[in-house]
Amino acid sequence: MAQVYRRRDTKYWFAGWYDAQGRFHLRSTKQTDRKKALAIALEYERAERMARQGMASEAQYRKVLNDMLARSGSPDRLRDTTVREWLNDWISKKEVRRKQDTADRYRGVVNAFLESLGQVADRPLAALHVRQVEDYVTKCQTTTSGGNAKLHLATLRTALTAARRQGLIDANPAEAVEMPESDGEGHEPFTPAEVAMLRKAAKGEWGTLILLAYYTGARLTALATLRWEQVDLTQGQIVFPKPQKHGRPVIIPMHPELLSEIETLASKDRPEEFVLPTLSEADSGGKRGLSLQFKQIVKDAAVDLREITRPNKRKHCKRSFHSLRHSFTSVLANAGVEPEVRRKLTGHKSAAVHDIYTHFQPEVLKAAIQKAPSLPKL
Repeated sequence: MAQVYRRRDTKYWFAGWYDAQGRFHLRSTKQTDRKKALAIALEYERAERMARQGMASEAQYRKVLNDMLARSGSPDRLRDTTVREWLNDWISKKEVRRKQDTADRYRGVVNAFLESLGQVADRPLAALHVRQVEDYVTKCQTTTSGGNAKLHLATLRTALTAARRQGLIDANPAEAVEMPESDGEGHEPFTPAEVAMLRKAAKGEWGTLILLAYYTGARLTALATLRWEQVDLTQGQIVFPKPQKHGRPVIIPMHPELLSEIETLASKDRPEEFVLPTLSEADSGGKRGLSLQFKQIVKDAAVDLREITRPNKRKHCKRSFHSLRHSFTSVLANAGVEPEVRRKLTGHKSAAVHDIYTHFQPEVLKAAIQKAPSLPKL
């Protein structure tokens, strides 16, 4: 029968009981009251008896632990949160705090992961195993790209880390999964000559939008919804809202060519209005979205989209509107602008991310090599 013991070196009572193999266990109850300590010891023994008879399920063990908390006088209870409940709750909070396009990406990852889990999605969060996350990431690599698989794994890591911090799980199973390697299918920049060709082929507000992207490096949604209140013609700069939750606004001084273009549009003194009113009404994705409109402009300009076919038979264009962000970073790098300044302008938080956007022209690399001194003649 379970018993309680008191040691001289501690104020807490210890629970003692025998397991199915006849081994004696002694564990602190963290109780100073003998009656409460004995109640916990009896629950330990009851759980051991259930295991010996092979009749205990996870739900029954959870009930035993909750009974133990109740008898010890604790107001806490074990939360029986399922994988689906936690992820949906986590993404709902993200949708409130994040921009819509970012929240949509998170929601897509969560929905795809829950679908891959099947019935496991409705089991307790603690039942989620490393293998299940690993299988999902592997599937992402075979159906999309390494970069996309990284995004999915990073999202799951963040969601499950939040669960660990709240005490719902002891360890994050996604942290044990290795980050997929890049497949080398990232974006490629447009050259200055190609940007000029795009501007010539563009119609209406698209010409201004392309110029904005090339000289600011901002993303498509941020530029299409740019308002006049963000434009300071006196100081010659554009202010973009903070890109991260705790980040600072990104201030981009306007290039003379861009400033001249914007000044031709500044005819109304209404700060809340969009700089590009027509494009601001369109979605970035979809069959009629801005991304596909830009793709057609590239084709009309006879500029190579660098389209490739992945192993999964899906086509991927290395040139898209986002490539103009790569162009912005690369032009600065080739002009000798220091990495710290470039990161400040692009809003990149890490050097590793910034390096992905930096593409040096062969002439710059060649000139750098030629700066190395020749070997002395002996």
